Amino acid sequence: MRSATRQTDFVARYGGEEFVIVLPHATLEGAKIVANGIINQVRALEIPHETSVAAHCVTLSCGIATVKVSDQYLRNADWSGSTLVAQADTALYTSKSSGRNCFTGIQLDAEG
Repeated sequence: MRSATRQTDFVARYGGEEFVIVLPHATLEGAKIVANGIINQVRALEIPHETSVAAHCVTLSCGIATVKVSDQYLRNADWSGSTLVAQADTALYTSKSSGRNCFTGIQLDAEG
């Protein structure tokens, strides 16, 4: 995952099989490019997954949430990343229910 991200990005394990990648100043389109690259890298590894009913090899599903905010909003709002993580989690489960091995992106607008 590090090879698909920028030096300024942050990659961390978030749960047993879940990771979070923080892409500062990335657009939804930029995040989609990163997600697609990581999905393709995992697919190319062809890691066997004998116990899976979904696929014979390990796959990757991604949930993406981006937020466009102004500097003024960040200074005045009671801002927390938990909303962004919750939206990414919702997008992840949309990807999983859509057949897996894909990504779903959500753009939140926090301007107002």
